[in-house]
Amino acid sequence: MTPPGPPAKPPPAPPRPGVGGKIAPSNPSATAKAPPPAAPQNPFCASLKEDRVMVAVGAGGVGKTTVAAALALRAAVDGRSSLVCTIDPAKRLANSLGLKELGNAESLIPEPRFQAAGLTPKAPLRAMMLDMKQTWDELIERLAPPGKREKILQNRFYQSLSSALAGSQEYIAMEKLWQLRTQRDSGLSDEEWWRQISPTLTTVMSGTHFPVAGRVGTSVGEHFQSVIDPAHALSFGLSTILDGLAQLIESRSAVQ
Repeated sequence: MTPPGPPAKPPPAPPRPGVGGKIAPSNPSATAKAPPPAAPQNPFCASLKEDRVMVAVGAGGVGKTTVAAALALRAAVDGRSSLVCTIDPAKRLANSLGLKELGNAESLIPEPRFQAAGLTPKAPLRAMMLDMKQTWDELIERLAPPGKREKILQNRFYQSLSSALAGSQEYIAMEKLWQLRTQRDSGLSDEEWWRQISPTLTTVMSGTHFPVAGRVGTSVGEHFQSVIDPAHALSFGLSTILDGLAQLIESRSAVQ
């Protein structure tokens, strides 16, 4: 007599019909594809959207001019008005933008230059090349009073400062950058800005909150019969320094 075998297994349940007669999986979420990870944002693109000023620095020949021109071009294509400025007297920036030359004033890049490259910018792109000596002279002519202006411009130490002194190019480049930025932000020229800020300067120079600044401002004011005048203050400080340097150098030259 044969012993009974194991009980028979129940038949498998019929598959559930899906949409359109297709077999639906028992766990639809198990086969769903995960969304692809978001691509990391280029830090340069983020800066172009958020920052107002970008400065490219580094050793010579590393591509500062090329990077600056590319960033300014990208900003213009994306709809942000941009200006790219170089302190290099070489014509690399002009060449990279397809121009013959650049000067100390802003030059608008013409539309045919973009069309030749297959680009359609949504905002204007301008470029300029800093003229160190001209920018220094413009600073003196703008702020120094007429009686002191020519004296400063003809001072041989000022001429050395404005053309060859180490660090003066970087300083005047920052002065030009500040000038361009403030004019765009405020819509005011330097003279208009000084007039607008005059009430604040009056409070600072009063000596109540800033006694040291007040004493310095009063000394300058007494010298020129004007307490808060940027032209007089600049002339007082700069001409005094230059005159002192002139006497120092002349005395040493006489001894030698």
